[in-house]
Amino acid sequence: MREIGRRHEFTSQDDERHRSSLKKFSQDIDIGGDKFSFGKRELEYVNGIDRGIQDLRERAARGDLPADRAEKYIASDERRITESLWRVFGDLAFNTGRDLDWTLDVRRTLREALKDQRVADLWADSQVEAPADGIEFLERIQAKDVPVGVLKAILALRLEHQEQVQKDWEPIFEQWKASFKRHFQAAVDTGMIPPNAAYDSRINDASFRVIDILVSRDVHGLAYRSGVISIKVEGRKPQEIRKTVFHELTHRVSGAVMQEEIRDLERYDGVQVEVRSPHTRKSGLRFLSHHGSREQGSWLNEGCTELLARYLSEEKDVTTYPFEQLVVKEAIDKGNIDPSLFMNAYFESRAERPVEGSRLPAFRRLHEAMSKQYGKNWLKSQSKRIDGMYNGEV
Repeated sequence: MREIGRRHEFTSQDDERHRSSLKKFSQDIDIGGDKFSFGKRELEYVNGIDRGIQDLRERAARGDLPADRAEKYIASDERRITESLWRVFGDLAFNTGRDLDWTLDVRRTLREALKDQRVADLWADSQVEAPADGIEFLERIQAKDVPVGVLKAILALRLEHQEQVQKDWEPIFEQWKASFKRHFQAAVDTGMIPPNAAYDSRINDASFRVIDILVSRDVHGLAYRSGVISIKVEGRKPQEIRKTVFHELTHRVSGAVMQEEIRDLERYDGVQVEVRSPHTRKSGLRFLSHHGSREQGSWLNEGCTELLARYLSEEKDVTTYPFEQLVVKEAIDKGNIDPSLFMNAYFESRAERPVEGSRLPAFRRLHEAMSKQYGKNWLKSQSKRIDGMYNGEV
């Protein structure tokens, strides 16, 4: 194909075509699936090669393929399986030791795998002595002294575990989503949150995926514009998880500005096609450049999100983004900034036509009020101030 044109268009996060393309995008790459399930994509890849090997053996048995050629192909495929599995477990071994809690989680997973009869049988068939515990198992992985069949079985066991955890938590997530919806609507009814007919669809489109701790320990929750919300549940108290769900749902309903890069292509047969790639330019009060290489307002966005999530979930304890919340509350309590300025700007999407000389008039009003209090570069100056708080410098 050759490119015959390129352009950019702003679009609403609630535009039906845009929502559909994001949903398809999430399905195509399985967001919340292979990204947060240990070895899922690799296991699917290996199983596909295994099916190919079985087909080769059947063809050779029928005489449809010379035996020597079949064995050559099978040997090549088996090498691909070995390389793929060791890439996964090589990364696991490399990262082990950098975080004690994560290392303990890996050892526990391997210890539980040793109890599984399928894994025990594979060790026996390989005529290699099985490790005594999770510590030795991890050492054997680091030394690449584990049968390939055992590695494959571990991935299958972990995926089964994740699917069960997902199944157990799905009804709880749905209950919390319904609770969020009620509390959110109550805040709209009181005037605390500006009204918007699209809130219901944004909440209803949200779905949840459990994060496998073998993939990521640091991420507690993450909201994608496709509607998928990933949540870490293992090793956390229910009230902490509930607050994270409210936090990510708050991100989900916040105002956004989307921009699509549209490439016009011409195929070899002369047919013209259009390829669209969506980019987020505004999410709540976080602003990004076209390809996300630069951003501003992340601290403001998280501070407002967490304050609102705590209010909606009726959670009093401050557990995350403490200094971001502090600066926002200080601006309201000491700087006499009207809270509605933050709420209106947070939930604002791009206006179709300029209002008061801006496509984001609510943010413009917030910017003017904050500039009077903290100077024109307040987004950057307060960000540095918060960094100093975390570093113990302020």
